[in-house]
Amino acid sequence: RLAESVTELFSVRADGKDISLTYTVDPELPSVLLGDALLLRQVFFNLISNGVKFTNTGEVSLELKLTGRDGEKIHLTALVRDTGIGISDEGREKLFQPFSQTDGTINRKYGGTGLGLAISRRFVELMGGTLDFVSHPEEGTTFFFTLVFKEGKKEDVLAAQQEKKIELPKKLSILLAEDNSINRMIIENYLKQDEWAVTSVENGAKAIEMTRNRDFDLYILDIQMPEVDGYQAAREIRALEEKRGNYPPIFALTAYSTVEFRARATEAGMDIYLTKPVNKSNLLKAIARAMALQEKKVLKQSDSSTVKEDSQ
Repeated sequence: RLAESVTELFSVRADGKDISLTYTVDPELPSVLLGDALLLRQVFFNLISNGVKFTNTGEVSLELKLTGRDGEKIHLTALVRDTGIGISDEGREKLFQPFSQTDGTINRKYGGTGLGLAISRRFVELMGGTLDFVSHPEEGTTFFFTLVFKEGKKEDVLAAQQEKKIELPKKLSILLAEDNSINRMIIENYLKQDEWAVTSVENGAKAIEMTRNRDFDLYILDIQMPEVDGYQAAREIRALEEKRGNYPPIFALTAYSTVEFRARATEAGMDIYLTKPVNKSNLLKAIARAMALQEKKVLKQSDSSTVKEDSQ
């Protein structure tokens, strides 16, 4: 269903260019695989979009193959082929660089920033694979990667659907500080909710400056950032918010979860730590839990102040 739903998004664009857009799924692949469907969908989206953009005639195809099985572990290989303009040997080194295309002529003719392929490679790496390609100028390109998933059951699908029903706050203002642009985009994507407002900055100094100008309901701070790290940013943000009588949750993002890190994070005023790579489900669960606890604290403070006023 994932392959079908993504290719359908580009059917009108492909028809307009008289391109054949197809997908095939190995019948030996299990119907349910356990993994990050959001990241995988975005990779398919980016690669197919890239293929349709740079193909003027011929075809673009998505193929999913079973290339190995080890008990419940399923090896899935995905290939996105196109008969487009191809990539020269000189262009290979630039291909996965953010905001880069193989040459200026292509950028002027086809548009875009070249960021999609850099994001796709990062997403595949987060899922444990490597995105690579083979290409010949004027003949086309094939992007491919292999990922390992656990075979699932229909019950797992139902459980995932129930998981989506986490009680999240309807409205939320979030400040995200993360110096890695791709990681920042991943988390922003995870935080897309109808009435959530997400403000993103690339270092701790800017996070502190933003807090001086306005309140946020929740802070998500990377620990290792230039200029001002997450620890220092958390300390200063906590001090600013406490002067206003607020105690918003502060999350720490880290690649490490050592005892020393936890102690430093707690000392800096951080409430919850999340280990990279961040999983959407864990992030949303943490937000739901933190905001529920924060609401209880606010209610207690309100009740206390009300009693005090009534007694005067």
